[in-house]
Amino acid sequence: ETPPNNSLRVAQCFMMLRRAAHTLRRAGFARQVRQTTAQAPASAPRLAAARPLLMGRHLAAVRHLSAQPEGEMHDFQAETRQLLDIVTNSLYTDKEVFLRELISNASDSLEKLRHLQTTGVELAAPDIPLEITITADKKAGTLTIADSGIGLTKEEMINLLGTIARSGSKAFVAEAKSQEGGGESKASESIIGQFGVGFYSAFMVGSEVSVASRPSSPREAPVVWTSEGAGSYRVETLPEDKAPPRGVAITIKLKNDEQEYLETSRLLEVIKTHSNFVNFPIRVEGEVVNTVQAVWTNMPNEVAEEDHKAFYKFLTGSFDDPTYRLHFRSDAPLDLKVLLYIPSFHPEKYGGGHMSPGVSLYSRKVLIEKNSADLLPEWLRFVKGVVDSEDLPLSISREKPQDSRLLKRIQTALVKRLLKFLNQKATKESDKYRKWFNEFGFFLKEGVCRDFEHQADIAKLLYFESSTLKDGELTSLDEYISRCTPEQQEIYFLCAPSRALAEASPYYETFKASKREVLFVYNAIDDFVFSNLQTYNKRSIKSAETSGIDLGGADEDDSAADAAVGSLTEEEVSALGKWMVSSLPTRLAAVKATKRLKESPCVITDHESGALRRMMKMVEQQNTGSVSADFLPPQTLEVNPKHPLIVKLDKLRQQERQAAKGAQGEGTSEAEGEAKGEASTRGYGAIAGAVAPPEGQLQGGPQKGALASRLMSTSLGSAARAASGVTPRSPARRAKLVTLGVARPPPSPPRNRAASLHSGYEAGGGPSTPGRRAPPPPVDPHSDPTLHPPPPSGSSHSDPTRRGDSRFDSAGDEARGRNWTPPMRPPTAAASASLSRSHVAHASPGARG
Repeated sequence: ETPPNNSLRVAQCFMMLRRAAHTLRRAGFARQVRQTTAQAPASAPRLAAARPLLMGRHLAAVRHLSAQPEGEMHDFQAETRQLLDIVTNSLYTDKEVFLRELISNASDSLEKLRHLQTTGVELAAPDIPLEITITADKKAGTLTIADSGIGLTKEEMINLLGTIARSGSKAFVAEAKSQEGGGESKASESIIGQFGVGFYSAFMVGSEVSVASRPSSPREAPVVWTSEGAGSYRVETLPEDKAPPRGVAITIKLKNDEQEYLETSRLLEVIKTHSNFVNFPIRVEGEVVNTVQAVWTNMPNEVAEEDHKAFYKFLTGSFDDPTYRLHFRSDAPLDLKVLLYIPSFHPEKYGGGHMSPGVSLYSRKVLIEKNSADLLPEWLRFVKGVVDSEDLPLSISREKPQDSRLLKRIQTALVKRLLKFLNQKATKESDKYRKWFNEFGFFLKEGVCRDFEHQADIAKLLYFESSTLKDGELTSLDEYISRCTPEQQEIYFLCAPSRALAEASPYYETFKASKREVLFVYNAIDDFVFSNLQTYNKRSIKSAETSGIDLGGADEDDSAADAAVGSLTEEEVSALGKWMVSSLPTRLAAVKATKRLKESPCVITDHESGALRRMMKMVEQQNTGSVSADFLPPQTLEVNPKHPLIVKLDKLRQQERQAAKGAQGEGTSEAEGEAKGEASTRGYGAIAGAVAPPEGQLQGGPQKGALASRLMSTSLGSAARAASGVTPRSPARRAKLVTLGVARPPPSPPRNRAASLHSGYEAGGGPSTPGRRAPPPPVDPHSDPTLHPPPPSGSSHSDPTRRGDSRFDSAGDEARGRNWTPPMRPPTAAASASLSRSHVAHASPGARG
């Protein structure tokens, strides 16, 4: 208990409470402080009066102390052996990088000595040349990398080699900058090291590493540093006879599985890849191996043409000379030295496979990343060259840049500069550029499809053939627009396998008639190029196969001409379209009339491109193992109502409708049903001949188009015959058809026994083998009267008695081929297909379908 009037005792209580507040600054401190203060006797007037004030002060003090950081400050500790193991075994991707790191350290040592020479200080062995020497001792299993640089003192060995991640080069650069007033000094521009870990890469291939050094100061004694990389090292004085004349000599006792680095060829390979362009000579077994200079570090106007050719061949391993080169310096987004070459040919077109990127990243002439995929987009993989940056932030292994966003900015700057350069060449050296474009245009087209950021600039470099130019001449999109009339706001193109097929295409007819220019493209990628580009210079890009193209230029007397040639009316076209769609519901979506056709019967519009159809076909085959006839969606067919084939097709439609009405109203005889089936077959065959050839033409030329037409006609004719209930002809039915005038009489029987035996029948008319029916005799398609009606009067085949033997008459064959074209009357599916092709060929020679 506190005495009532003892002020000293009260003061002591206050001090105790303050110490208690310090102790109880964690959870529960407020409650305990209140309890302690409340325990003071109420008879102590000064304590009672001071209790609210003390509570406020102590609580404020406690809150202030609780806001301060807890605990004590400590420095990070590192397990030296574990850290050395990480640096040695986990930092670098390839073990060969150790040679790059040690050569870079030697180059830095020589740069420091060159800086000391400019200050006039006294140096040991001042006449020794500045160079790097690499020596292999196969007998001892050691590799030595020596330089005549600044060397290391005993204290520097302990501080630099004995401390991981302490960089002497970084300290040198900082000191040089301070002497230059904070700016970049000339001495620090070529310093490579910055992390202080490259030296320890020697332990990747060596079981023991020793560093013998004679400092550049003649007053310092030579020393040697030795370690096995196990966490400890030894430093001792080196005898004069074993010390280098000046600088450092690093000797590595190679591991048993790393003896390859004792071979001169292996050393040359690593040096040429990583360190060929350091500023000092590198001698391997007495010979200088880095004879090629880093020409990209020179000013562009200081490099001779021969030096460029030699460097290009060294860089690419090619034997050709580059077509173009781009050499410049840039300070945005950071300091860059760039040298790019554009070759004269590429191996991809010869089946050499997909090329790898060709531009390597250097920092201060030392390779950082060979054939970097981040410097240029993939479509520019044909470009070869070097990009060097002194300020690029690198990973600690110096194998990869550290800032991906900065790399993206560098890539954008390089692409813009390269596209601007190519555009200038296309303008100033037009013939040379067009020749180069024929070789490398595929890559630019790939860029249009993949690089949307630079799509418009790439499109300026594209060249195509044109309908207004000669075969083989190329034009750009800008040149195309310059020849357009003011009212034309579209750029038209037509994709075809060749120029001849493009000019014969029904899609080109309206452009030819109106003298409108069309770009001819022949590769599958061209279709994707224009599909991705869509517009150019505010003009839409349209395919000539698009529906609704009306270029005008129609004759004023079109109506009279239509009436003269028997053109279909709109109502007849509509009825014909409905009939065709109902006949081919899986192949046709709509049929409509068009004025764009002059010589062709029909075209398919708004369809998938040939390249897309081939891809769809391939996917269908992979998924199902086969390609069905309906793997494509129904198509839109535009018909020429003035074409004879379309007019005839409509007549067949009307005949089928009348036959159907007659069958419903009066009944249909067997012969009339057969006749109706013949008309139906002819209709289906004609549709197939109209629809199939454009698709086949787009996919593989006229031969495949004809084959597609034949297959479609055969399948559709068989389907029509089955739907109409018509069975193959028997002799009785054939006789009825002959009576009705639908079919011709059958051929005469064989005239001799040999022919009878050949056909499988005896002379008496019975089968040659009892119980089996022999096959019918072979029939020549030219002589089968069921396939061809008699020729017109006056021809060499007008005599019906000679029809059976006309197949043996070459003169008759000639006359038939020259003077006689069979009309369209196919009684069978195969004949329907043949006749469809024949009519299409005679109606529009060379047209697609």
